Amino acid sequence: MFQGDKQTIGVVQEMMGYCCTAETRAHKVFILEGVGSNGKSVLIEIIEHLCGKQNVSHVAMNELSQPFARGELVEKLLNVSSENEFSEKGLNTQQIKSIAAGDMIRVENKHEKGFSYRPVCKLLFGMNALPATMDKSHGFFRRLVIIPFRRVFKGAEADKMLLEKLLEELPGIFNFAMEGLRRLRERDFVFSEAVAIEQAVNSYKAEQNPVIPFVSDFVEQGTDDDRVNKNELFDRFQTWCRQQGETDFASRTSRDRRVFWTAFRNALLEAGIPIPEERQSNGLRFLHGLKLLKEAKQSIVDIFGESDDAATETAPGQRESQANSGQKVTARVTVGGRFGELLEEDSNERLSGNEDDEDCEVFALEEEWDHESIQFDLNYLPAQIFHGIQVREWLDGKPEHFDFDNYRFHLSSWGGQQFVSLRC
Repeated sequence: MFQGDKQTIGVVQEMMGYCCTAETRAHKVFILEGVGSNGKSVLIEIIEHLCGKQNVSHVAMNELSQPFARGELVEKLLNVSSENEFSEKGLNTQQIKSIAAGDMIRVENKHEKGFSYRPVCKLLFGMNALPATMDKSHGFFRRLVIIPFRRVFKGAEADKMLLEKLLEELPGIFNFAMEGLRRLRERDFVFSEAVAIEQAVNSYKAEQNPVIPFVSDFVEQGTDDDRVNKNELFDRFQTWCRQQGETDFASRTSRDRRVFWTAFRNALLEAGIPIPEERQSNGLRFLHGLKLLKEAKQSIVDIFGESDDAATETAPGQRESQANSGQKVTARVTVGGRFGELLEEDSNERLSGNEDDEDCEVFALEEEWDHESIQFDLNYLPAQIFHGIQVREWLDGKPEHFDFDNYRFHLSSWGGQQFVSLRC
């Protein structure tokens, strides 16, 4: 399910134990995210059995804003919901944060007087895709534990009796969960670190608040003598935003600059940069203690994790990498928060009807291969300029004679999905 990722397995173990308690001290919301046939439903069902079905409610995420729906949470240890549809207005997180923290909430039952209640239930959601949210705050994102499910079980791998088999082992699974709870309590309810989970949360933050990658690349903490003109900063962001294809957010912030400044403040908090003091000089407003860089801070990193200062931009959306098609390989990558697989060189699985991609290997979400694999991050700006490419893990041994010469990455869309190609 997690392909040997011991860090993620450790967090899942702690989550399972935590869900069995009436504790809310971790202040976390758990999201199991990934396309179907990946084990999310089985894991959720197991956790429900650990808690006891009578201790579980099933209120949808969007319904938590309704007092009558919140009444179902009373005296429950766990609230579980599978989420596939969300409001176009975005997620309202006020009640979600309150429930996760065990804060007092208002609940109502029909034909009865409403009352205040301190919930003890944990929130566990299964999703195929993450929702848009109106809340861009650090306080919301720090509560999230997004557990990515990237393994898709097909054919003989899909065990239709898996749940029944696991339920027979429920006592042993309970002991497994209690070991995670013991570890969690020893650390005062601070969950273990897991790279895959951290990446999933960071990707979600960047998708929901485009100011975060802008600040990460172009803003630094300075001294009190350093200052940034507010109008210049806003204009730089608008230019950058449109270059990255974030035209909707650019238009929205252009209509109401308060949206930008709220998002900018949250982005500074995410980056660990102190909120600057605003001062006026000669009729202009300045933010003191900040530096606005002319060029992005992040250097290009090749797939071996080494800085590639000599890399040159060949065209919009393409970055020279070093490749060789002498060996068939599989690569697991992140592409805008999505995972995909690299088709082998001589595969028949091409993008039909797309002449530009006929001679390319293509990253496609639903493909899986059993060949030797490399796993690396492919974080890209929406303008299709790639950066931060690095090996995360060699799977099944490091491939021999794999030097990636004369290849470059290219992002394209086809059939409603995004693909990444390796081009000669």
